Amino acid sequence: MKMIHKITVGLLLVMMAAGCANDVTDPMGGDAASRSVYRRLASWENVKLTWATLRWSESGTAFKIQPTGAILLRNLSYVKDVAIRYTTNGWKSWSEIKAQYSSNAEDNCEYWAFNGSQYTFVKSFPTQSLTDAVKINFDFVVRFKVNGVTYWDNNGSKNYHMDQVVRYISN
Repeated sequence: MKMIHKITVGLLLVMMAAGCANDVTDPMGGDAASRSVYRRLASWENVKLTWATLRWSESGTAFKIQPTGAILLRNLSYVKDVAIRYTTNGWKSWSEIKAQYSSNAEDNCEYWAFNGSQYTFVKSFPTQSLTDAVKINFDFVVRFKVNGVTYWDNNGSKNYHMDQVVRYISN
């Protein structure tokens, strides 16, 4: 019985790996937290988010948060319009981040990258409480327009979601 269990688990692992490439790190220098699996496109898919993160940095006077990531899509035509459509207020309003061609992939596919605008938060005054924090909720979908048709990757109708809490003590 144990042998059958081991074989079943082994087959499941092989089947799961068959649809995925190796783990990769954000090509712009992310850490282990920003790793994700590059999934190959299913035969019926034309676009798929491969990874996304809210990258943050700090200067002497502010914190900055920037959405960034990569998209895998089928090369259906030379002319394409690829973007991330996002909201930070529950879809009361939305904006788009244009994606840029990054590199070719196997099987007539391409990688496209996106880098959104930075959100800047000025550091607090010494009187600010440690419990004060700023939270960014970033909900988004991938839009791929080609040959007059628009394709979406909306995470199986759930949309993608990232959030970041910026908490700090002033110097």
